[in-house]
Amino acid sequence: MPRLPKTKIMKKILPILAVALLLPRIAYGAAAEWQVDTVFGQVKSGDMALESYIALALNAIYYIIGFVTILRIVMGGYRYMQASGNPGEAEEAKHMIRHAVSGLVLVFSAYLITNIFIKS
Repeated sequence: MPRLPKTKIMKKILPILAVALLLPRIAYGAAAEWQVDTVFGQVKSGDMALESYIALALNAIYYIIGFVTILRIVMGGYRYMQASGNPGEAEEAKHMIRHAVSGLVLVFSAYLITNIFIKS
């Protein structure tokens, strides 16, 4: 079975992934207008603090990286199955899975660290 070059696959997947993950957040943010009366005056939806914008951006990045990482693990598993006894390709697929899992651990650690600093 012929393999597509990685750049062609990524050029097809990344725009679809970006639209699928970011469009619901953008649509919700555009439609969600709210207003709260407090003792300090009215707070409207346009009055978000900078850390809220940073948190939203970081969460979107974490979702994208997490999805790409899971996709890489699945691709590595598929390549491992398709190696069919070829030790070179099997080892390359194992490296792909190991790197994806270590990247997932790194991103999860970054998520935990940023949530500790943003929440406090």
